[in-house]
Amino acid sequence: MDLIFKGNIKTWLWIAAGTLGLLYVFWLDPAQSASYYPRCPLYSFTGIKCAGCGAQRALHQVLHLNFAEAYALNPLFVAAIPYILGGFAFDWLKPTGKSFLALRRILYGKVAIYLVFLTVICFTIFRNLSF
Repeated sequence: MDLIFKGNIKTWLWIAAGTLGLLYVFWLDPAQSASYYPRCPLYSFTGIKCAGCGAQRALHQVLHLNFAEAYALNPLFVAAIPYILGGFAFDWLKPTGKSFLALRRILYGKVAIYLVFLTVICFTIFRNLSF
């Protein structure tokens, strides 16, 4: 029971804000109500899709459990969801065992940051190539 209420008021405010944000994306479809969502500045000015283009629409589809449609909109975003949730879990639970700390260092350490950055750059390049 203590694990559920672990954290301070700032943590709970972030959780509340995140929940409200997810509810907003759940109820307002970015594909239908484009004026309520920000447009990608890179795509607006250059026509180049960045790694985040389609992520709002993909999140909407994930929240409605339409994973195939979400993957079609932004495959990197859908593939990154377990990684992102794992990061939140490590931060929230703060495991202290040696194996957990080693796993956290591997998955979210300096090398992992470089690999994520490289993945985002490569995804941006490949999604803009015409085949």
